[in-house]
Amino acid sequence: MRGVSDTALLTAEMRAVESRRPDALFIDPFAAGLAGDEASQIAPIRRRLVSPGGVIARTAALDNEILRLVDDHHIELVVNIGAGLDTRPLRLALPSGLRWIEIDMPGIIQYKADKLAGEPARCRLERHAVDLRNRTARREVLDQVLDGPSSLIVCEGVLPYLRPADVAELAAELGDHQGVKFWWFDLVSPTGLRWGNRFGGRKLAAADATGKFAPETGADFFRPLGWDPVEVRSLWLEQRRIGREPKPMRLAWTLASARLRGVLEQIGSLVLLRRSSDVLLPTDSQISS
Repeated sequence: MRGVSDTALLTAEMRAVESRRPDALFIDPFAAGLAGDEASQIAPIRRRLVSPGGVIARTAALDNEILRLVDDHHIELVVNIGAGLDTRPLRLALPSGLRWIEIDMPGIIQYKADKLAGEPARCRLERHAVDLRNRTARREVLDQVLDGPSSLIVCEGVLPYLRPADVAELAAELGDHQGVKFWWFDLVSPTGLRWGNRFGGRKLAAADATGKFAPETGADFFRPLGWDPVEVRSLWLEQRRIGREPKPMRLAWTLASARLRGVLEQIGSLVLLRRSSDVLLPTDSQISS
């Protein structure tokens, strides 16, 4: 893997483009600098694997969700696992006393620290360099930072690239901490995973970015692991709602049958989970899948 993935750079570039629109849904003044010249050099086939409308819809939805949860549920700690080039602690109107922790690969943490050097955060920001695929290192940092406060976990653009067993382990690890109240992430359907992997093919495999996690049961996968879905939103419909649906998607929707529209609605989802009162360990079938 590169120190900074193509996906992270493209996501920053798309946020920068949205920020320049007169009707922008959000303003990320740091996105262009983070994308830099590297983003413009990414091959066209990789660009086609990242949907601008999906990135914008996901970004805007998570911005609003974080602000709502911090205000309504008195969240004291946000832990962004696989933070990438996210800049929310620098650009959102967050309480100064909120603790915000970013966890990601060492290369991306260093790149981000260098690019954003001297930029003040709106809250108490910490960054931790951890290989998230290393279970021992991941558990150590989670045990260190999840030390009691009412917490929100964010995994934006992360879970689809993990194996089902790794996702189940992460769900159990987070559930071990009583202070963790909510978990937000995006999810893909089995159909969406097959389409993405087929289109990306060897390019995705070479970048260790082949999709792996797309449970048949969707967000209900997490119920036996101690997590209850409280909101599941179609990413396709969210793009339509905010007016960021790309033309090919709009055409596909117009021509689709009612049955196909149902499939398209489920290709990607934005999910908010609440921690159940009784946290269960992963089942054998989930760990071995």
